[in-house]
Amino acid sequence: MSNRIMIAILTGALIAGVGAYFLASGVAIPNNVPVRLVIPAAIILLLIVFVVRTVQRSGSGSQGGPKTAKALAEQLGYDYVRKPDKRFRTRFAHIPEIKHGENKHAISGDLDGRHITFFNNSYIIPAGQVMIPVMHCVFTCVAPNWPSLSIVPRTFWSKLFAWMSSRRGIVLENQAFNDAFTVTCKDESFAITLLSPEMQEFMLEKNAGLKWRIGSEMLCMVYSGTLKLQRVPASLDRMRRFWALVPLELENW
Repeated sequence: MSNRIMIAILTGALIAGVGAYFLASGVAIPNNVPVRLVIPAAIILLLIVFVVRTVQRSGSGSQGGPKTAKALAEQLGYDYVRKPDKRFRTRFAHIPEIKHGENKHAISGDLDGRHITFFNNSYIIPAGQVMIPVMHCVFTCVAPNWPSLSIVPRTFWSKLFAWMSSRRGIVLENQAFNDAFTVTCKDESFAITLLSPEMQEFMLEKNAGLKWRIGSEMLCMVYSGTLKLQRVPASLDRMRRFWALVPLELENW
């Protein structure tokens, strides 16, 4: 199904939801719309924008390269599984973004001597009569048995929560990094050692829509949206650059 058709279907569902709201409330739609209807209408419009942007992100955008995830795996010399089994879900259950839904298009192989796996995850959030799709693309790589750590981009809501709760996470010397990310780790000395000035500058190159997580002997990069085939080489290179910047003292942490 093309993106345009999917957008049309989802938009139609949203419009139907608006109509159902008016019918359920017994309110006719006059020329001068009452103020109390402005908020529901604004929410619906925001949902439409969210759905359109999400669906647009879901395209593979693979012009000039492999047309399918399977073809990409063959090109890289990696293994491909269209729909992994339950053991796969259990293996990655510690990643917060993929506790729900289903995993698809898992590609795995060797990256400079480290086993790497990347795949799509998607699930649905019900919002009244509308179903909102949530999609993530996850790149994982085998890592030492390091302490659990998360590096998450700051958003308006996370900044507001941090201000209200006085929880800012671990604060580093680079203020630009502190403004861009929230860092949490049970072992603060580990986090400070890992996040050297060079590592912080590297992560600031892409500080929107990309989360870094360490745990269960795994390094994870979690993107919003689905796997974009033409961007896989850049993501693999990002993983390589991360390992190149890891301080030597952490090899036996």
